[in-house]
Amino acid sequence: FDAHGNYLVEMSFENQYEIRFESPYHYTKFLKIDSRGIPDSLIGLGYLMPTDMRLAKNENESVNDLLNQNPIGKAFMNATIGDFDWDLEYTDSLKAVIKELESESELP
Repeated sequence: FDAHGNYLVEMSFENQYEIRFESPYHYTKFLKIDSRGIPDSLIGLGYLMPTDMRLAKNENESVNDLLNQNPIGKAFMNATIGDFDWDLEYTDSLKAVIKELESESELP
């Protein structure tokens, strides 16, 4: 990590990775990145994958369990666009479950 929270990860191609972000008393988040299927013509170009991995305080055990078992984001090689892509539908559905769990814990 640098002073701005940016990080560089060197990964081999044709692998699957889980990158975890952890801090005491905060929810753990992790990403799944699938580097399989990258065309030879794109290997060596490098990829920027901006992500917001700020960690919230661990205040809900159900949310904590959910985030420990499910990645907050999934990236993969999208042949249609010829680049890495995020499964935003998956991330949005997980965020909806988190919001629901948080609102349930706020009920009287």
